Amino acid sequence: MSKVFGMNDWFEATCFLCHEYFIDPVTLDCEHHFCHSCILHAWRESKTETLCPRCKKPALRENLKPHADLAKAVKMVKWVCQEGTEIAEGGKICKEHRQAVKYFCKDHLLSFCPECEKTKDHLAHNAVPASEAANDYKDEIANRIDELLKEEEDIEMHKSLMEKQWQDVMQQVETEKQLMVRCFESIHQRLTELCNNRISKMDNAVEEMQLKKSEHMAELSRERTKTQDFIWDLRKKRQQRTLDFLQTIGSTMEKCEMKKMANLVPFPTVVKTPIWELQDFVSLLPVALKQFEAVLTFEDLEGRDQEAVCPNLILAGALQALPEI
Repeated sequence: MSKVFGMNDWFEATCFLCHEYFIDPVTLDCEHHFCHSCILHAWRESKTETLCPRCKKPALRENLKPHADLAKAVKMVKWVCQEGTEIAEGGKICKEHRQAVKYFCKDHLLSFCPECEKTKDHLAHNAVPASEAANDYKDEIANRIDELLKEEEDIEMHKSLMEKQWQDVMQQVETEKQLMVRCFESIHQRLTELCNNRISKMDNAVEEMQLKKSEHMAELSRERTKTQDFIWDLRKKRQQRTLDFLQTIGSTMEKCEMKKMANLVPFPTVVKTPIWELQDFVSLLPVALKQFEAVLTFEDLEGRDQEAVCPNLILAGALQALPEI
């Protein structure tokens, strides 16, 4: 850049003709600068020879030179003016009128300068000096802070009261928990006895099932041996000469058909019987449990003395109603 544009060169960033920032600036022979479109328009309007609008010296249209450095400088000046809106005292400058912002519109909640106040945008609005508006809003915020502090005290008192009530409830819950644990320990002991009794009966049933299963497995082994022998005979038969093979083909195919028709039961019904009985017993357990749960939740105790009801007796009665296995 051949020239630095500082604060003293502010007007060098604007066009002499349009008084706006340069757009596509060009330089004449006299070294004056104009917007490219502005100088062309000025020459079209003029009926005399082409002259510089500033110094009136002759200028040739073909000698117009684009000024790239000036275009960059203008771009920088525009950026600085847009960003530098704050003045040294900490206030702000109106971007439109380049004056200090001194007023505040309470209707639009906007700050503006004295020139803006004269426009129709803020006429008949509640506009006051910015300092006065700030003090008013600060007083409102201070009052709100006092209200919030009182609310904070009320919340703290409520928390303390709730904490004390909570401790009382927790102490009561702990007492009830201990009573409940002792009751359930008694119920658990009874259920364990009943469960062990049922398990013993199941174990006996399993031993019987194991015996029947062993007998059936032995029968399957014998059937497998017969099948292996038959496979051996068939393989040997296939190795015979053609006429010898065909001589007994009828009986051979009959044996194959009979063997195919064999229907083996993988797990005989007699072995499954104890399992089915066990399933019947287990399927009734939810019924007994539901009756017991009804007692614990007092669903079936309306009109009865709840304290006189013993859960152990109710549970025992429900379990005794189950079938034996």
